[in-house]
Amino acid sequence: MRIGVNALQLRTRNSGVGQYIYQMVSSLLSSGTDQLQIYLSRGMTPVEWSSGQIAVVKEIPFRKEQFIFRNLYELFFFGATLGRDNLSLLWSPDTKLPLFLPSNIPYVVTVHDLAIFREPETYELSRAIYWRKLFKHAIQSSACIVAISQTTRNDLIELMNVPPEKIRVIYNGVNPRFRLIDDQDHLARVASKYGLPKQFLLFVGLFGPRKNIAGILQAYAILKKKHQVSHHLVMVGERGWRYRADLELVQRLGLEGDVVFPGFVEEDDLPAVYNLADVFIFPSLYEGFGLPVLEAMACGTPVVTSNLSALPEVVGTSGVLVNPRDPEEIASGVYHVLSNSKLASGLAKAGLERSSHFTWKNAAEELMEVFQELK
Repeated sequence: MRIGVNALQLRTRNSGVGQYIYQMVSSLLSSGTDQLQIYLSRGMTPVEWSSGQIAVVKEIPFRKEQFIFRNLYELFFFGATLGRDNLSLLWSPDTKLPLFLPSNIPYVVTVHDLAIFREPETYELSRAIYWRKLFKHAIQSSACIVAISQTTRNDLIELMNVPPEKIRVIYNGVNPRFRLIDDQDHLARVASKYGLPKQFLLFVGLFGPRKNIAGILQAYAILKKKHQVSHHLVMVGERGWRYRADLELVQRLGLEGDVVFPGFVEEDDLPAVYNLADVFIFPSLYEGFGLPVLEAMACGTPVVTSNLSALPEVVGTSGVLVNPRDPEEIASGVYHVLSNSKLASGLAKAGLERSSHFTWKNAAEELMEVFQELK
């Protein structure tokens, strides 16, 4: 069986969908699966993917940053390439398919979330229109849809009228590098490298409306004023749409000396940053899964997160769930953990146990079962 993989969204620094693509393809390659034909943007091939015997890597003529040309190619010309490559099926990990598809192969798409429908106001209007059309095309053209949570599955049924039998739920995994770290010298080196304070609360994610950056900052201001919390707030992530408006809150709330933006944190250093944090805060307004929460739990960091969408499904009883639209409740949840060492220790232990059940190896094996059923 020759499995095509649309990995055009992979880039040098991966988060979200890019991280999903990298981890799933790497796990598929490690499992010794049937031959993969992996399509990537020019210059994006990881060294480890091109060194094996079961993968054929095919780079398109455009780089990831050549957004317009790359997208035009993917929409209008990529289908012709697929038709010539003698594939058994094509898997698209980012819910995107060419507009002109060869009819002789089945298509599998992964749906991460339906935020473009649930929370359209958190996207630029042009981006929302663009992705809605592509999303509907991919859903209608696919033989099977992989949902990364039951929440996403339910949204597909409710919002897109997708037949339940067409959907397979396959949970994300967590990279083994996210673990408890006992090496104090390593932790100290990472803290020094990024200028991290001695005690801090942590957020990791895209700085954008859906991640509720404003709610985090407002909750932190309450923690400082009402509870006299001495911890700093460390915010790690890329800056997305409307981030400036949120970050202006730092000044308006008088938090300039208390909020730390370390910039890009290298993947090998991120587990140490999680380990150094006293509480991980992730009160997102909507998530199809919430991978940073799983990473924090795998590092033994107590989690305070949203009681909406897929986050309760991922966290279970291993974290504190709060209403993300209520800064007072977010602050109260964080303070409850900081002021109760027994609770913090229990959450850390429970998070370690729960996160151990989410592995990329299992996810890749379940995905291969889908491929086998369609061949």
